[in-house]
Amino acid sequence: MKSFIFLLTILVTSTGYAASFTDEDDFPSWAEEAIELVNQEGVMTGYGDGSFGYDQSLTRAEAVTLILRTKKDIVAQNYNGTPQFPDVADGAWYEEAIGIAAAYGWVKGHDDGNFYPGNNLTRAEFSTLLARVFNLEAETPDLSTKYNDIDSVDLWFAEPVSAMMENDLVRNSLSINYGPGNEVSRAEAAWVFAQLIKKPGLTGASTEAEYSTSDPLDSRRVAIKPRDFDANDQGYDIERAAIHVDVTASEPEEPIKFGMESDWQQLGLIRFTNTFDYRADLEAFRVRLRLDADDMGPEEGFMLKFEGPDIAKEAIVYTNGEMAVTGLDHRMEPEEEVVIKVSIKANVDESFYSRIATGKVFLIEASGEAYKEFVSDSREQDIRVAPIEYEGRDFSSFEFDPTVTP
Repeated sequence: MKSFIFLLTILVTSTGYAASFTDEDDFPSWAEEAIELVNQEGVMTGYGDGSFGYDQSLTRAEAVTLILRTKKDIVAQNYNGTPQFPDVADGAWYEEAIGIAAAYGWVKGHDDGNFYPGNNLTRAEFSTLLARVFNLEAETPDLSTKYNDIDSVDLWFAEPVSAMMENDLVRNSLSINYGPGNEVSRAEAAWVFAQLIKKPGLTGASTEAEYSTSDPLDSRRVAIKPRDFDANDQGYDIERAAIHVDVTASEPEEPIKFGMESDWQQLGLIRFTNTFDYRADLEAFRVRLRLDADDMGPEEGFMLKFEGPDIAKEAIVYTNGEMAVTGLDHRMEPEEEVVIKVSIKANVDESFYSRIATGKVFLIEASGEAYKEFVSDSREQDIRVAPIEYEGRDFSSFEFDPTVTP
């Protein structure tokens, strides 16, 4: 058996990494402590350019690698050093991690036998993988009353998602949608792995979780490389087509100013572009409103309006809250662009604080499906979750003065 790739790298003998990241000022507030913890533990150490890549999607290869770093006692049980899948190249940075995971039965290939290490991981796949690796079980797998998009216990990911819920591994537990088809960002993965690190009975860091081992490897104290590798830079041929999303602000430099009785004020545009050479459907997107302080503006929230093809929606978005626009099912042909205008105004039915409110609205995520036609005896096309590629996310900032009238 060839020696572990793990042992060819630098052993971390201090308390962990103390690195700062070039993109840390943009970290979501809910992910800041989690990213610090997983970095200190050597689980997620960022990219070679100094960034953490918090908004990058997690690939299948990266997910398996991070799991091995999180598990306390891991050995190459039944792993003979031979790549388990034809698309996992001998000597690839992720080869050994995937081989070990396959030996434990944690991962399996697709119907064609390939593993597809560079494919981005969805929330449904991530939940299923974690439930399998950490032996998570659900006592009440029926989430039909919890999530609008998980309406049956027969869905293949329903029980793993429920197990994640019961083990406090779902961050936004109050959301009405789980988003099983949404890709997992590195910030979201950091939050989940941080929770796992705090649960030694699950990770194997205590005797509550035992594994058959004769030569345990402390993967929490070893880094595969000084920085996480980006699968897109490792010579692996990954299809880069996606639904491209770009938010453009109406006033990039100055905030939009309005008062209690002002009409709708345009914050900016969301541009969705299908860069596939085949059809893609835009399904949903989600925005967040954040004020600079709690004691300003309306006591509950503002009104947001979305206007575009097949969409005309307005509703209250609560202070420091989120708003999901779902059920779009807008068909996009190759290179087609969909533009949605986003506007804001005060909700005159609410009471207001006296202070001028300053804040911003930004796009959190979007989702869609890609439809690739092919010849098959059973199906006429392949449907899969479409990767989303973000550019701009921020709309114009705004300033709301409840004493000002038009």
